[in-house]
Amino acid sequence: MKHTIFVPSLTWEGTRQLLKDLHFPAGTTQVEFDFSGMTRVEPFGMLVASRAIHMFRADHRDIRFHAVNHETGDGCSYAAHVGFFKTFGLQFGKDAGEASGNASYIPITSCPVSELHEDVEAYGGRIGDHLITQSRNLAKVLARSGTGTLHDVLAYSIREILRNIVEHSKALSYEYCAQFWPSKHRVKVAILDRGVGVRETLRAHPKLREKLKY
Repeated sequence: MKHTIFVPSLTWEGTRQLLKDLHFPAGTTQVEFDFSGMTRVEPFGMLVASRAIHMFRADHRDIRFHAVNHETGDGCSYAAHVGFFKTFGLQFGKDAGEASGNASYIPITSCPVSELHEDVEAYGGRIGDHLITQSRNLAKVLARSGTGTLHDVLAYSIREILRNIVEHSKALSYEYCAQFWPSKHRVKVAILDRGVGVRETLRAHPKLREKLKY
């Protein structure tokens, strides 16, 4: 029996709906992802949706998965360009990080944490020193400039977010992307990791362990 999951526009609301729809009834032998309704994509939605679909497929290896309308949907060409489909295993579009990006967008970029630790061991310095390029690139899209006080403050803040992921989350990797919409005067940056979470990190603190026991 086939079950179809319709992928909506990957806005905040659409992504939440997709997460609710990632299930199938008993007796299902194949799941079809229909991308005809994905007319709009945003950084947060793409990162969360790609990770959720990837995990959904991994948790149900006995089910056959396939996609339809991903080559023709209104929002699919850009999603394919920035690596959305290949991030969850569909062989369509570019790989994560393959697109060159520009001042208006940064494609989905996957960063293995082990490589950063290897760089620190090989070249010395601190983790934050090896995150400067990533943080400055993301800040440049947000600030609409590669220099100035706003850019520097954003770059520092983003670097600290990335450093916390690498040093405390226990995640094996993290992903990020960014997009600027000139006509809407809007810009978004999204960063995603699959770490243990803030609660588990705080639980290791001796003064907080008992308070967070349950």
